[in-house]
Amino acid sequence: MMQWLQNYTGLKSYGENVETSELQNLKKQLKYYKKKYEKEDKEMEILSDKEEEIAPEDQIKIDEEIKKRQQKKKEMRIPISNQVFGKLNKFKNIKEKKFPKTEEQKKKIKEKIRNIFIFNSLSEDELNKVIDSLEESNYSNDQCVIEQNKNSEKFFLIEQGDFDCEKIFRIGDPQTYIKSFRPGDYFGELSLLYNFKNPYSIISKSENSSLYSIDRNTFNNIIQTSEIKKREKNLKILKQIEILKNLTDNELLQICDALILEKIQSGNKIIKQNDSNDKLFIIDQGEAQGIKSIDGKPDQKLEKYKIGSFFGDISLLRNEINPFNIVAENDCKVLTIDRKTFKRLLGPLENILQRDRNIYAKYMGKP
Repeated sequence: MMQWLQNYTGLKSYGENVETSELQNLKKQLKYYKKKYEKEDKEMEILSDKEEEIAPEDQIKIDEEIKKRQQKKKEMRIPISNQVFGKLNKFKNIKEKKFPKTEEQKKKIKEKIRNIFIFNSLSEDELNKVIDSLEESNYSNDQCVIEQNKNSEKFFLIEQGDFDCEKIFRIGDPQTYIKSFRPGDYFGELSLLYNFKNPYSIISKSENSSLYSIDRNTFNNIIQTSEIKKREKNLKILKQIEILKNLTDNELLQICDALILEKIQSGNKIIKQNDSNDKLFIIDQGEAQGIKSIDGKPDQKLEKYKIGSFFGDISLLRNEINPFNIVAENDCKVLTIDRKTFKRLLGPLENILQRDRNIYAKYMGKP
């Protein structure tokens, strides 16, 4: 067998030559890795020296970057109301536009736009301002209203005439008909939310066509003005609640941003007697009546609640059993925040109460 291996490999002594070959390969590999890691060690030493010796001007830049990041973290904790309407994004007070319309025109417009998603959450006052701001424009046959690939910033509602939606799919191709718009139809609603290029063209196909339109800046001005007034009103109410007396304006604004609007139909109970409650309620619209039910006796009318009235404030501190019913006398809107949300925003209320010993003693029963 040994003879065959020697003949096959051409080696005189198979065992000795194989061992010698393996040793030589190992020595070569050792030499290679030694050089490789010596080089990397030197590079690491150079980098280490560079890290230890930071030039003064570089240190200044590093310090400035640290300050910027710290400031950014602080800004992230500013309430949404301050970010949208405060220093981070200054509110532009655009002069309010108002175009005359008959009561019949206003009624028709309101019926058409109130169910469009961008308008359906507006208050009656906000919706009326949008309608007042709609400007009427006339178009002749084949006149372009919006052009494909041009920036869009207006919402349009068709008052009269027909309009075609057309699109060019490839450069050099003719316009392709997509669909037609009739009186009462609308387009461009997304333009009120953000910038984008029109994916198609809209062209008038009637003589004496007319459209109502509103641009993004006017729409935003109406919404922002309304939101600022709402926050100012809610902030003023929150400041009247004794249990929240020690909160800063910044903390109160966080609560304003977290308030949820709930609609209560006339005759329904906002809170029920003997039920456990964990919410603060503020009457935003309508009126409510406190009513106490007593077995075998007529219901007893208690306090009346009007716009700006609040109840359930103790529930932000601990669960409270409602001592009486509060019933909506007409269709009401109430603003609410529950204890869990309050705690997530600002921490336990009992910790905040400790800022004032007298208030802490009153609500916690401890000196």
